[in-house]
Amino acid sequence: MEWVKTAMLLMGCIHGIYGVAIMVDCPSFDRTAATLDKHWCKNDSTVTYTVARQNCEDICSVLAVPTLHTEISFHELINGIQRWIGIENNGSAWSGMDSGYNRWPGGVEPASNGQCQAATFTFRHGSPVTFSAHSCEDTFPYQCQQATAPCGASPNIAQATKVYSRCSSSCCFVGGQVNYTCQAGYQLTGFEGSITCNSDGNYSVDASVGTCVVLSCSNYTLNSNDHVTGNDTSGSYVYGTVIEFTCEDGYELVGGGGATTKLVRCSASGAGVDWDSTVPTCQAFSCSNYTLNSNNHVTGNDTSGSYVYGTVIEFTCEDGYELVGGGGATTKLVRCSASGARVDWDATVPTCQVPQPASTAVSNYPRNVFTCAIIILSNMLVYKQF
Repeated sequence: MEWVKTAMLLMGCIHGIYGVAIMVDCPSFDRTAATLDKHWCKNDSTVTYTVARQNCEDICSVLAVPTLHTEISFHELINGIQRWIGIENNGSAWSGMDSGYNRWPGGVEPASNGQCQAATFTFRHGSPVTFSAHSCEDTFPYQCQQATAPCGASPNIAQATKVYSRCSSSCCFVGGQVNYTCQAGYQLTGFEGSITCNSDGNYSVDASVGTCVVLSCSNYTLNSNDHVTGNDTSGSYVYGTVIEFTCEDGYELVGGGGATTKLVRCSASGAGVDWDSTVPTCQAFSCSNYTLNSNNHVTGNDTSGSYVYGTVIEFTCEDGYELVGGGGATTKLVRCSASGARVDWDATVPTCQVPQPASTAVSNYPRNVFTCAIIILSNMLVYKQF
């Protein structure tokens, strides 16, 4: 039988209640009686066995083995059932399990929905064992014992976070693991993302070869019929890229709530990246319906009532009428064009009028009074004007 006098550990219950521990002040802890260089004490904090062990390993220490108080541990015994085993100082002598048992075995703790019960145990003949009937509410302090971790600090990878299991930022115990996870928008390359501390003091994989590579969204497609323009056509849209889409002149953003632009971002999507919205669509503005007064005798070649941006109306005069101000032309073209942020007709609807009759020529000379005389010379008549 062997008893190691160092520190107290945590308690547990049979048939599934997981172990708990409370970190308390340790005024009675005798450092001279143990090989402890570091210890961990804190008031009013209850933790499980796994957390207690990790707290120690975070400072490159291990849970100390028990002394002077009850040792509580889980052991897989008959038929694989987890049992609660205890040893205690009965006032005159120590009794308990054989020192060959592995205290603080690893593995998964029992489920938390069990009951504290009495149990019958079978040990080797002659092995003195005392069972302590502590309740599930009992707690015991624990302390950490300095240990030498074979593996040093694990490498850091830019844009990656590390999750430790039996490791810390400065050391790692045999079998401990460090799992690397890249930040959103990045993907790990170079190794699978997990390294294990081996007994030779080396990690199973050199994590320094790993890299978190930024991911890119696919190229967006603009259909010329959509009349959309983007401010970035580089074709390389890495995580975080923002494209500002606008509509061509004469078109408005569909579903934009009156906005003239739409921002689309390359964002994290599951384990990868994708655009956080679709490329917008644009639709043509329409000019107002033009009005033809029957008295104007004008006809247009489009009376659909839908005059979208770019529509051209050809106006002509009815028979017997001519275009006013047309410079002799018989038609006038009016286009639905961009006007500021919207559209409007680029000219007014023309008017027609009855052609004016040709004007009579008028002499510029003053009106005079003439006197005529008839002179008869032989057989000739001579007219003379005065």
